[in-house]
Amino acid sequence: GWAAFSKLLCDTTSVNKTFLSNHTLHVLARPDGVGLPSDLVSSLNLNSSEAGRKQIAMIKILTHHNDFDLQPLFEWDFKVLPFVISWLDAASMCTIDFEKNIRRR
Repeated sequence: GWAAFSKLLCDTTSVNKTFLSNHTLHVLARPDGVGLPSDLVSSLNLNSSEAGRKQIAMIKILTHHNDFDLQPLFEWDFKVLPFVISWLDAASMCTIDFEKNIRRR
């Protein structure tokens, strides 16, 4: 059912899977005209926004993942730290309101 589409649009089982989710599909319709589940509508609306695919992926990650595992940074001897800092800097430019997500934590 709809759970498969939800997972396709935003697989929240890991940050990497969220990043690899579909960020381009923006229209789904039911032949009987009944509305779609709210999580699907939210993902489809985000995908149809003017943001680029990378920013959409970033927004989905920030929306659905409360914390990040930094252990891999230590395993890579901080070689990826410049990329992480760059990603976080780009994430700070996101225009979505995360206030509602912060409150539920």
